[in-house]
Formats: sequence, C-alpha cells, structure tokens
Amino acid sequence: EESNIFFEAAQEELWLEVLHGEGHHEHSMLTAPTGRYALWWHVIVFPLKFAFHYTLVDCREDGMRPYYGRMIAFCTFYLASLSYVMILCCNYIGDWIGTTPTVMGLTLSAVGTSFPNLWSSMVVARQGYGNMAICNALGSNIFNVNIALGLPWFVFLIIRSGKPYDEMKDHGIVMFVVLLEMVCVIWFAM
Repeated sequence: EESNIFFEAAQEELWLEVLHGEGHHEHSMLTAPTGRYALWWHVIVFPLKFAFHYTLVDCREDGMRPYYGRMIAFCTFYLASLSYVMILCCNYIGDWIGTTPTVMGLTLSAVGTSFPNLWSSMVVARQGYGNMAICNALGSNIFNVNIALGLPWFVFLIIRSGKPYDEMKDHGIVMFVVLLEMVCVIWFAM
C-alpha cells in the first residue's frame, strides 16, 4: 500500500510536468525533480537515466542528422535489453504467485508494454497532434511485428541454415501478422 502511493505520487508529478511542458527546453534527465516522491523515483531509475543521457542525443537539434542511425541502434538495443529484463521479472513474479508464463505474458507484460504507448498517444493528442497519436499506435505494432519478432526469427533461420522454427505453436498468429501488414499497406497507400 505504501509503495503504491509512492509510485502514484511520483508518476503524477512527472506527468504533470510532461503535460504542462514545464522547463521543456531546459530540463535534463539528470536534474532531480522537486517533489518528494518524484525524487525517490529519480534515485531508483538514475542508472537508466544516466545511460540514456550519455548515449542518446536529441536528433531534433540542427546538425544531428548524422546521428539518426546511431540513435535507432541504441534505442533498439535498449528496447531489447529492457524487454528481456521485463520478461525475466514477469517470469519470476509468475513463479512466485504460482502461475504460468503464458498467463503472465497475456496480462502483466501486455499491460506493461501497452501503457507507455497509451500515455504518449494521449500526451501528443492533447497537444493537438492527432496524426502523431495514430502513427504511434500503428508504428509501435509495426516495429514489434517486423523487428522485435521478425528479426530474431530471421537470425534464427540463418543460424539453423534455413530449417524452420517449429517449436512454438502459433495459434493463428500468421493471420494477425498478415492483417497488420494489410492495414499498413492500406494506411501508406492513402
């Protein structure tokens, strides 16, 4: 109960800052926030903030175009690494409460990966960028299917000399992938 109140208060302070754009240009990830709960949360996630601050640059600034590829590579690395940590944590929590990894994947990790997209879409939609909110929703799914799923499977096939991956029961995933790709084609054709 105490930690839940702590987390909610820190999250509320940080989202109010994001929504109202306080200190947008002067704000640094390494700057300590003013609220008590936000300060504690800042201390907990400081190692990640430190790594992000010194490996990622703001490509919106003039002259940063040559760094686009580097930023995509670093962001993909961070996404893969933190996703792996999240899956490990979900498995440990599932073992602790006595449930299967499938149930944890369909509940806790699904919610945990969807809420950041929801929040970022809400923030940009409230700022008047509805197209950006829609692109965020479609873009994250396209990236997840084509890169997060497709790239590891492609590398796996190359390593196994073209032998198919038959260890996972797909339960109709091919139909959903084809449907998503059709939506992408229609979206880009417009």
